[in-house]
Amino acid sequence: MKFDSSIHQKLAIFSPYLTQEITIYADCFSQHTQTVQAFVNEIEQTATILTKINQDDVVEFYADKLILQFRTLQKSVEFLKNKPKYTENARPVFQSSYRFPKNIHTLRPAKRLEEYRKALRLLNDKISWIIEQRYKSQTNEDKTYWQIQLQETEYRKQRCVDAIEKTEEDLSKMR
Repeated sequence: MKFDSSIHQKLAIFSPYLTQEITIYADCFSQHTQTVQAFVNEIEQTATILTKINQDDVVEFYADKLILQFRTLQKSVEFLKNKPKYTENARPVFQSSYRFPKNIHTLRPAKRLEEYRKALRLLNDKISWIIEQRYKSQTNEDKTYWQIQLQETEYRKQRCVDAIEKTEEDLSKMR
């Protein structure tokens, strides 16, 4: 009984992470990807088996397995703790050296068209970057965030395309 309570005390360090899903690439667990709770349950099962066995060589095997499971889960949870969580302020930000001129609408049509085309290239680059960020996302919250960013950027791209078309029309009328 003392052994069981000792195991439960040791496993308490995983309590804040029980609902999080992680992947462990070690053969000491039945599955590689599952919740921390499922890994803890497997460790508890190993401990239960260990308490019921009387053969020294089998006890040694399960004791080694128990230690390996605990240390492996501990390392994975440490990685989970140290993994940067994206908050709205900590998410990567798209950066470009291109700066829009102030009052782009007041530029002469040829210059305005040139600036709109630069902006369109920039928006296409940003869309590619956002798609990459969405694929890298690990949580549904991040995926949703990047999907919203993608929709907003595509809307801005469409407005830019419309402005290019209108400016081209204006230029053709002037000729």
